[in-house]
Amino acid sequence: AGHRSILEKAFDCGDFVIVGVTSDAMVEAGFKGHRVEPYRARLKSVEAFLAERGFSDRSSIVRIDDVYGPAISDPEAEAIVVSPETAARALEINEKRRRTGLKPLELIEQEFIMAADGKPIASSRIRAGLIDREGRLRKGPSQAARGEADCV
Repeated sequence: AGHRSILEKAFDCGDFVIVGVTSDAMVEAGFKGHRVEPYRARLKSVEAFLAERGFSDRSSIVRIDDVYGPAISDPEAEAIVVSPETAARALEINEKRRRTGLKPLELIEQEFIMAADGKPIASSRIRAGLIDREGRLRKGPSQAARGEADCV
C-alpha cells in the first residue's frame, strides 16, 4: 500500500510519471539480510499495477542503479514524490541538480499509510511477517487506515 500510494499521488499530480524500480544489485547493497523479490518480479508487479489503474500510457519505467536514479540528471523532470522517509534524499537530489545547473524538483510529500496497528506500512514489516501488503496485522483481521495528502 505504501509504494502504491506514492505512485497514485504521482499520477494525481503529474501528466507523465517516470517510475523507478531498483536493480537487484542496488537491493542487495541496501537490504542485506532481507528477502526482496528479484527485479523481474518487481518490474512485472509495477507493470501490472500501472495497467490495472490505466497509467501505462502516462508512464515510463526505468531501472534504478543508484540512490538518485534519473531524478538527479533528467532536465525534463519537474517534481518528485517522496515519503517522510525519503524526503532527505530528495533534498540531496535538488542540491546536486542545482550544482549542475538544473532546476530543483518540486517536492510532493505523500504521508505514510498506516497499518492497523497505527505504525507505517513498510516493506521491512511485510517481509518480517508482521503485516500484509494492505497493513492488516498477521495475527488478526483489521483494516488499514489511509491518509490523504495534497499535491503541494
